Amino acid sequence: MFGDTIQLSDGEVQRLVPWQGRPGWRGWALEAFRDFDFMALPWLDLTRAGMVEDDVQCVKISRSRHVLRVGNPVPFGACGKRPVYVKRYLINTPRRRLGNLLSGGKARREFRLGHELIAHGLRTPLPLAYVVGHRNRILRGTADQGFVPAASFLLTLELSNRGSVREWAEDGRTKQWSHFYPSLTQFMALMHARGVYHDDFSAKNVCVAEGADFSAQGGPESVLDRFAIYDIDHGRSYRGRPAPLRLRMVNLYQMIHSLDDTDMSSMNQRRQFVVQYLVASGMRPARDLGLVLRKLNRVSRRKAGRDLFSL
Repeated sequence: MFGDTIQLSDGEVQRLVPWQGRPGWRGWALEAFRDFDFMALPWLDLTRAGMVEDDVQCVKISRSRHVLRVGNPVPFGACGKRPVYVKRYLINTPRRRLGNLLSGGKARREFRLGHELIAHGLRTPLPLAYVVGHRNRILRGTADQGFVPAASFLLTLELSNRGSVREWAEDGRTKQWSHFYPSLTQFMALMHARGVYHDDFSAKNVCVAEGADFSAQGGPESVLDRFAIYDIDHGRSYRGRPAPLRLRMVNLYQMIHSLDDTDMSSMNQRRQFVVQYLVASGMRPARDLGLVLRKLNRVSRRKAGRDLFSL
């Protein structure tokens, strides 16, 4: 991938080039973001979600990551004014240090995976740049004076949407369209068939895309345009082959479990969703439904300590 050209959604083509923001850090970026200065952002000032400084807002902060939304990235070295999101992954435990040393960094993985998903026709925020500290910086856990412990950074373009599947379920919009959940199961089946596994395929991480139309079932390409997926940091791409059945069952469980107090509260609703997924995947419900329900129950017992289905 690195050194290749990337075609953006507006048709513009940019090359991937080495990131040049600061010494002591390495990474790759699209040309317009090769000088974006991750370290110049007000990380130490925005320490709670919702805090704002100038045009920068803290979206999320936890022990492992810190996410900022930058309304205008130009003052930080970008050559474009569209809003961006910046993730800072902390490398603050021995396990994270080892993982970053062996894999090249979590930000690097998500950068590559994001471009692979887009190449598969899936909607996800476009990765613009990533950087990670040099090996000595990671091993020592050091940082620039007054900054933060060793970290890796990911920059993505903001991808607008019409709300998450969870939000649509909570306010009843899913019930207005008979093709909503058949479209969602077809989207899942296509994602899996193209070798993509999302480690947290819950209703909050799948959003309805701008311009999505649920008035008809639609073909594969139209279904792919109806949803967008977010937070793919632990996802996987099985290049040239479908995602394994055991991981597909995990994704199916995650979506059902995340809606079990709304649209998946009854056994019949959950079973219908599974049948729709089997049909979209080219499986035969009459033959495969029992097997899949048993697998889903095993996943549910492992993660939640209870069965999803009565068999």
